[in-house]
Amino acid sequence: MLPELGLGLIPGAGGTVSLVRRMGRHRTAWLATTGRTIDAATARRWGLVDEIELF
Repeated sequence: MLPELGLGLIPGAGGTVSLVRRMGRHRTAWLATTGRTIDAATARRWGLVDEIELF
């Protein structure tokens, strides 16, 4: 989730640029326009997370 959306703000270029590099522009646009969250497995599959550790 992009926290700026909860405040009614447009996400800044810094965060959205790095997201585009990691997971692509379509997925970044989806996150930026919907304000929805994704689970850890989806984040891993999309390339946003490198590793998931279970404790």
